[in-house]
Amino acid sequence: MKGSTHFPVVKSTPNTIGALLEGFCTNAQQHTTIIACCRRSRFFEQLALHALPSTEVLEEPGSQQPRPDMDGPPVGDAEEPVASSKHASPPLLQPTLRLLATSLNTNIVFCSSIPSFRAYVSTLPLRSTGSPNTLSQVIIVDMLALHHGTSEFTIQGLSRTFAMLASVNNQLGGEMQLVECNDFHDPIDPQRGSRLWGAEVPLLSGSVKIGEAGQGWASRTTSIRSFAERWFQFE
Repeated sequence: MKGSTHFPVVKSTPNTIGALLEGFCTNAQQHTTIIACCRRSRFFEQLALHALPSTEVLEEPGSQQPRPDMDGPPVGDAEEPVASSKHASPPLLQPTLRLLATSLNTNIVFCSSIPSFRAYVSTLPLRSTGSPNTLSQVIIVDMLALHHGTSEFTIQGLSRTFAMLASVNNQLGGEMQLVECNDFHDPIDPQRGSRLWGAEVPLLSGSVKIGEAGQGWASRTTSIRSFAERWFQFE
């Protein structure tokens, strides 16, 4: 598949949904479809946590008493505190013309199940409004996390999804990117982020776990990345 003209690219960064959108809004120059493999509520929760500006505790007026040996305003007449400008507003909260233009050319779709995700991706070539040679960017967020914990989190199940993504990307003649984002609450969650590409999965969807607490697979396993490289380019 790598011999084809176009193939999806797996990005190791950015590693959060907020960072992804910030970078996208800064550099976007083409029509883009963002497919979020999660519920709408989770997506905006992660985005809101990222966008919340850091706050600093401001001292109340008159809370500092002047030293006896120093000249200063009488107690209670202290100047109003000024908020620190050290933390600028996040790019996503700045009402700029670039952000407005980007939003007009961006479509965000939420697919919270594997069937809905596969169904939507398969229709992308029909939704393309440009010519076959026009680049139309597609960014897929948390595709592996969507499969994790299901019977499709195997080589057999993932291969169906990977092959479809590679085929659709070639039909679009555009740039498809795959990004796995960390959880904002728990950045080291082993079930989130680009670390999932290194996860060991069984060959068949019917495989079962054995051993204490089901810690091992009854059949042969291999890392997701080792077989994903036949469809995707890793950066």
